[in-house]
Order: sequence, then structure tokens, then C-alpha cells
Amino acid sequence: MTFVHKEAFRLMQYQDEDDPSAEIEWLWNSRDGVTPFMIGPRGNGDDEGAAGFMKHINWQDDILALQYVPNVGQRVFIDLTREAAELYCTRKVARQWAMTDKDAEQYGWNPRKRWSSQTEMLGALLPDALIEADRGAPDVVVCTPEMQRRFVREREERRSGRYPEPRRPRERIT
Repeated sequence: MTFVHKEAFRLMQYQDEDDPSAEIEWLWNSRDGVTPFMIGPRGNGDDEGAAGFMKHINWQDDILALQYVPNVGQRVFIDLTREAAELYCTRKVARQWAMTDKDAEQYGWNPRKRWSSQTEMLGALLPDALIEADRGAPDVVVCTPEMQRRFVREREERRSGRYPEPRRPRERIT
């Protein structure tokens, strides 16, 4: 079976980038799609720029796990949905707009110098976020019981031949 992306359906190790003795977290890529080199730590939500990042380590030890079913509570990579992209973008705009001018300058840019309102900023940033979702950008989520049941169904369908090939990434938009 061939895949478009090397990290397709792999179990991958992520670890705190600043602490090589930190616990390693295994994440499963549930699709034939790219995964980021750096992600936020567990419990970080979508807080871009929050303290700490985890990096993909030991690439050579990634495990192809097409039949894998993640545990409830384990983080997995899925395709970013348009709804999640809109939510993340809305939160990002609110968070950045709430920064003081001093903090914004330390962050590297002040949104109030570029846009006149949060609504205008969201209108400028959201289209690109939705395009990324349409292109199959990755999202890191915690596996829920419902997701786990879906992964079990997909595994059984692949085993029975009714679902012989894994899902392919969405067609790229040009």
C-alpha cells in the first residue's frame, strides 16, 4: 500500500523541545496527510504562542499503524474542519486583540495598527484559515469515545475489503 505522505497513518513521538528528559507523547496520524514538526503541549488548546512546544522526535522510529485505534484521551491528527478553523481563528483574533500595545509590540506586531476592529481582522484572516482547512491541514485533537468508535469501524471496513484504501488527502486547491 502506498501513501502520498511519509507520515501517513504513523504513530509518532513528540516531546517538549526544551526538555529532552520530558515524557514522550505518542500521537497517531489518522490520515494520509502532513503533520507539523512542532505542536502545542497537551492541555494547551489552540493557544498559539503559549509557553512550550513539543517537537516530532525520532522520525526513524515512526510506526506505520494502519489498523491502529487510539485510546480515548490520546491525541491524534485529523483533517482540520472548516468549523474548527473558524473557531481557532476567532479565538486567535480575540486573544491578539486583547493584548496591550506593549505586549503586542513584544509579540512582534500590533493588530490595532493594521485593522480598525476585531471584525475587520477576522474578515482578513478567516479566508486563509478556511482555505487551509479545505486543503486538509492537520489538527490535533483528543480522541473521544465517538471518534474511537469511528476509527474501529474504519479499521473493520479495511479488514473486510469494503474500505480497502485509506482516505486520501483532499484534492489540493490551486
